[in-house]
Amino acid sequence: ETIPVKRKIELVKIVADYFGLEYEDIDIEDEGEMKECQDKNFMELLDIKEKESDNEHDRKGKKSSREIFEGCMNELLKDEKQERILHSKELVNKYRDNEREFIEMWRKKFEEEMKPKFVPKYWPLTKIA
Repeated sequence: ETIPVKRKIELVKIVADYFGLEYEDIDIEDEGEMKECQDKNFMELLDIKEKESDNEHDRKGKKSSREIFEGCMNELLKDEKQERILHSKELVNKYRDNEREFIEMWRKKFEEEMKPKFVPKYWPLTKIA
């Protein structure tokens, strides 16, 4: 089964609105238009445009609806694992040779967020031996 055309258009509008993009709103009622749109890819259903810019540099490289929509979907579907790995590497680089500062910062954040009631005596939250 396929997704109904009206629902496809609704989903594309949600993505466009999320990214602050402009599009010409269409309302398909005619059976012929409906059939024609049914075979189209999501990226081809609406004429999506990036908001007009006053900056001439930004206006030179206009993208097609397909390119804009692909960029949006790539952004939405970014691999979260890759982001966590990148963040971990940034932390390692920032606190290299200063592990004590990281541990104190992490423990303080843990205490503020988790509000632990039972912490082992050998794991002080304020000072590291």
